[in-house]
Amino acid sequence: MAKEVIRKSDDRGVDDYGYIGVRVKIMSSALLAKDVLERLLAAGSFKEFNSILAATDYGEDIAASRERLSGRISKTEILKDGIEQNFLRSIRKLRSFTGGNAAQIIDIMLSRWDIINLKAVFRGKHAGLPAIKITKYIFCCGTFERDYLEELANKKDLRCVVEDLCLMNPDMSAFLKEPFSEYLVSNNLAGLELVLDKWFYEHVLKICGRMGEGFRLLHKHIKSEIDIINIINCLRLIQAKVAAGENTAEFFISGGGKFSEKEFLRFLEGNDFAEALSWLGKKYPAVAAKIDEKNKIYVKTKDLSVFEHILKENLISTSWQMVLGETLGVKILLRYLLLKYNELKNLMLLLSKQAFGLSGNMVKEELILVKV
Repeated sequence: MAKEVIRKSDDRGVDDYGYIGVRVKIMSSALLAKDVLERLLAAGSFKEFNSILAATDYGEDIAASRERLSGRISKTEILKDGIEQNFLRSIRKLRSFTGGNAAQIIDIMLSRWDIINLKAVFRGKHAGLPAIKITKYIFCCGTFERDYLEELANKKDLRCVVEDLCLMNPDMSAFLKEPFSEYLVSNNLAGLELVLDKWFYEHVLKICGRMGEGFRLLHKHIKSEIDIINIINCLRLIQAKVAAGENTAEFFISGGGKFSEKEFLRFLEGNDFAEALSWLGKKYPAVAAKIDEKNKIYVKTKDLSVFEHILKENLISTSWQMVLGETLGVKILLRYLLLKYNELKNLMLLLSKQAFGLSGNMVKEELILVKV
C-alpha cells in the first residue's frame, strides 16, 4: 500500500513545485486529445486503430512491445502491452523528478492498483485458476512488487493468500480475518473484495488527513470516490430488494463526503429506487438531467453501470476543473495522474471494441471524455 514514509528528496529539494510543474506540463502535452479518442472509436479495423495510436506518444511503446513479444502473443495483446508500458514509462518518469509530498501523492494514486491486483489474485484463487493465468491479470504499477504478487498467486489457496497478507500487513488483519471466516461459510467473494476497498480508503484518508495543502484536493477526490461506491452499492441492494438489516451496514464504506451511512440505511429501509435517484439528482445537480435520461435505459436493461459511469465522469471532470489554471506543481501532478489513469481506461475499452467487435455506440457510452 501507499508508503507512509515520505521519500528522501533529491538535489532539487523535497517539493520543488516549480520544477515539477514545468516537467508535468510537458508530459501533459502528450495526453490524447478528445478528437484522437473519437477517431480511435470510429476506426473501422484493427489496422486503422493501430495506425492512429502508433502516431501518438504510444508509438514507441507499441513498437517496443511488438519487437519484444512478436510471435509469442496476439496482435491485440501486443497493443495492450504497449498501452500498459506507456503508462508505466510515464510513471517512471514522474518518479524520477519528484520527492516529498509529490512522490507521496503518486504512491497514493497508484496504490489503488494494489487493490485491483489483490482482487485479481482473490478471484483467481476463488475460481481455482493456476498461477500463470492469475498473473496475466496483474498490472504492476502500484506499491506491491511483482515478485510478491506472483508469490501470492502461487499460494496453495485463498486461505494461504489471506494469511500471508495479514502477516506482511498487520493492519490488514483487523479487516480481513472475520470476513474471511464468513467467506468460508458463504463462498461469497464480493464481501471479501469490499473489505479490501475499506482497507484501502481508510489507509489513504488517514495519510491525506495528516498532510498539508497539496493533499486537500486529493483528500476530497478520494472522499467522492467513496460516495460513488456507496451509492452504487445502495442501488444494487435496492435492486436486489435487500432491506436494511443487521448485515447491510457492512456494504457501506466510511469516509465519504455526501452520502452518509444514515442515508444509505434509510434508502434500503424504504427500498425505493425512485427516491434514491431523486436524492442523487439533488446532490449532483450538474448531472441531474443525465440521471433522468439514463434511468430510461436502466428501466429496460436493469444495468446500474449507466449511473456509475455518470458519477465517475462527473468526478473526473470536477476534479480536473478544480485544478485548471493552477500553477502549484503538486496540483498539476494530481491533474495529470487523474487524466492519464482515465486515458488508460479509455484505451483499454477502445481496444476491447476492436478485439471483440463491440458496438461503437455501446463503447461510446462507457468512455469518459475530458477535454485536455
